[in-house]
Amino acid sequence: MRSPVWTLLWARWRFTRRFVFLLIPGMVVAVCLIYLTLSFATMWFPVRGALRTPEDRDGLVAFYILMLMGMACVTTGFGETQVPGFPTHGFSLPVRTAVLVACPMGFGVLCTALTYIASAWVVSRVTGLGLPLWSMALFLATITVGLQTVNWSLGGQTRRIFAGALVITALCTWLFLQWGFLKDPATFAARPSFSIGSYLFLTSICAVFVGLAIPSVDRRRHGEESRMPGPADLIYAAVRRLHWPVSAYRSPEQAQFWFEMKRFGVFLPIMNGAVLLAILLVSFVATRFPSVVEEIGALTAIWVIYGEASGFTLVLVGAGWAAGVVTKNRVVTRLSPFEMTRPLGETSLVRIKLKALFFSLLLSWP
Repeated sequence: MRSPVWTLLWARWRFTRRFVFLLIPGMVVAVCLIYLTLSFATMWFPVRGALRTPEDRDGLVAFYILMLMGMACVTTGFGETQVPGFPTHGFSLPVRTAVLVACPMGFGVLCTALTYIASAWVVSRVTGLGLPLWSMALFLATITVGLQTVNWSLGGQTRRIFAGALVITALCTWLFLQWGFLKDPATFAARPSFSIGSYLFLTSICAVFVGLAIPSVDRRRHGEESRMPGPADLIYAAVRRLHWPVSAYRSPEQAQFWFEMKRFGVFLPIMNGAVLLAILLVSFVATRFPSVVEEIGALTAIWVIYGEASGFTLVLVGAGWAAGVVTKNRVVTRLSPFEMTRPLGETSLVRIKLKALFFSLLLSWP
C-alpha cells in the first residue's frame, strides 16, 4: 500500500504530466527573455559594466521584474489559477488537511523555483552576469504560494483572477522598491541577493498564505463552502458551445482539462495588465516622492522594456497560432493565446514553441 503522501504526489504528477513539456520550454523562454531584454537594456545601463548610478539600478530591477513575469507565464507558477479549485481527489485520503495542502503546494513551488534557478544558472555561465539565484527563486515561490492560496480560498473565476493579479502586483512593486540588494555590487560579476530582512519577509508572507489556505481547504473538505457562479462563469458557459464536443476526447477528465484551459484564455491579458498596473504605481510613487527614485529617466527604460516584453509575447503567440497544432487524426487546430502555452503529449506544440523561441532569439541578438 502506498502512503497517503505518495498517493497525493503521484496523483499530482499524473494530473500535471505536462510539467515535463513545460519545464524545458519554460527554461528556454526564460533564457530567451533574459537575452532579449539585455539587447534592449544596453541603451540604459552597461550590461557588463559597473552599477554606478541609481538609473543603472532602477533599470536592472525593472529588467528582473519583467523577466520573471514573462518566465512565470509559461511555467507552472500560474498553473494553480488556470485549473480552478483544490484537487478534490485528495479529500478522501486519511491525512491531515495541512498535509493535503502542503503536497500540491510544494510541488508547484518546486516546479517554479527549479525553472528559474536552472535558467538563471545557464545565463550566468554563458554571459558572466551575476544573476541572483536563491533570492529570486524565493520571490517566485512566494508568488506561487499566493496564487495557490487565492485559488483555493475564493469562489468565482472573476474574483480569483483579479485577486491573483493583486497579489502579483503587490509583490512586484515590493521587489521594485528593494534597492538595497542592488546597491553594493561593483559589477555584474558580483551576484546580488536580498538582505536577511527581505528573506524573512518573504518567508513570513509564504507562512501567512499557507495559514490562510489550510482552513479554506478544510472547510471545502467538509462541505461547508459552496461556490456561486459569477458573471465570468455565465460568459464562459455561453462560449463553451464553440468548443470541441466531449466525444472528441479520450475521457471526460481530458475534456474538462481542455475546457478549463480555454476558459482562462483571458488570464494572459490580465497578467499583462497587472504588470502595467505595477509600473503605473511605481511611476506615481516616483513622481510624488523623488527621494524614492532619484532619476526619473529610469522610468523611460521601464516602459520600453515593458513594451519589448509585450512584443515578445505577441511574436510567440502569433507564431504558435499561425503554425497551428496537428493532432493524431491529422486535424490542424488553431489555438488561443493561452492554449499555446499548455501543450499536451499528443500535439507537436513543443516543437512549434521551441522554433518560435529560437527564431525570436536570433532576431534579438545584440
